[in-house]
Amino acid sequence: MNEVLMQITTRLNAAPNKMQFLNWLFDSHKERALTGMPVVLFGTGSLGRDLLATLKKHNIFPVSFCNSDSSKRGSLYCGLPVISIDELKKLHQDSLIVIATQTHAAAVKKGLLDNGFRRDRILWPKEFDMALALYFSFTNQTNLGFLRTRSPHPLDVLIKNEQKVLDAYNLFADQKSKELFIAKLAFMVSNENLGLFRYLMLSFSEPIAEFGLIPFPSLGPENYFYFNNDVFSLCQDEVYVDVGAFDGDSVTGFVQACNNLRLDYRHIYAFEPDPQNYAVLMQNTGDYKNISFHRLGIWSQTEVLRFESSEKACAPTACAVTNTGDIEIQGVSLDAFLNGEEVTFIKMDPPGNILPESIRGAAGSIAKYQPKLVLGAYHSLEAIFEVPLLVKSICPEYKLYLRHLSWAMGETDLFAVV
Repeated sequence: MNEVLMQITTRLNAAPNKMQFLNWLFDSHKERALTGMPVVLFGTGSLGRDLLATLKKHNIFPVSFCNSDSSKRGSLYCGLPVISIDELKKLHQDSLIVIATQTHAAAVKKGLLDNGFRRDRILWPKEFDMALALYFSFTNQTNLGFLRTRSPHPLDVLIKNEQKVLDAYNLFADQKSKELFIAKLAFMVSNENLGLFRYLMLSFSEPIAEFGLIPFPSLGPENYFYFNNDVFSLCQDEVYVDVGAFDGDSVTGFVQACNNLRLDYRHIYAFEPDPQNYAVLMQNTGDYKNISFHRLGIWSQTEVLRFESSEKACAPTACAVTNTGDIEIQGVSLDAFLNGEEVTFIKMDPPGNILPESIRGAAGSIAKYQPKLVLGAYHSLEAIFEVPLLVKSICPEYKLYLRHLSWAMGETDLFAVV
């Protein structure tokens, strides 16, 4: 076992078992919850919604929500009935009550104790804080889905690829990238451990470091940090290529950054193959100057591809090239499209399995012009070590950096700059 895998396993062994999700939440009542003891969620806010979804993924199915606001009695929240305190006292003295609000947690717990509920049946782990609340977000739980059903196990994948893991680690240009690499892989191996998640977020999340623990709405943090980071700065007359332009969020982030820095850009190429996303992209960014839109999939070569569209995918951002796709799209290599034209900045964050093919199809432009690169290195377990190796094989002059651009486990991106 090489030094990198030893660092990962050391991190795993040091992570307390009590921070595994079900142990953390239910403690000694874990087996009772798994074998059918009724669970009630107290609180009908976003945390209650997110906890419900997470519990269902772990085969625990709460029976109802409770809310101290009597006007909500008899309504439904996330498909479950909302009951009053009086009904809770009557029906659930022996059930498990999970407090599902951060703002009012102390008041709720005191109220339950004052109403005679057993202390050990009121579940609100003392370690609960805003950092851990991020674990239960819809975005994070969606990202975790592919790991929970992964076969072979993530650790077996790392052991099988231990030389690649070591080689990628040694390519990173700063210690921050190397430590993030270890922390991210440790969490991906033991993704039920909230302690590993908390460490990853508080130590490496760029938006948490810059803006705090409460996510901001609108564009999303990655579309800010693509262009505002500690690796490189935008320059005058950028030629920006956006592969996987989605609804224009990254294009908007680029234009805003240029405006804030009082820089003019030469051109924006926005590529988005999904029909619905493409229409929204044009609507959102059609007024920007010097921009061209292309409903093409950037690929390793020119060919027609089967594609799972946003209409069929589980989310608009989850489209993929797949033999079972519901539509066909035109794929083209970026090298063929640009036909020798200069490019200074390439952002590639297409969903699913597209990224490696997109990079290979841009190898000529990357080697010739050595543009700044921001590449999503999180769409698979292997991406975090395979993407750096691929980029370095194309252009050995690059310095490579990892940065985590999210309030959730996704958006660990590779930055490359000469």
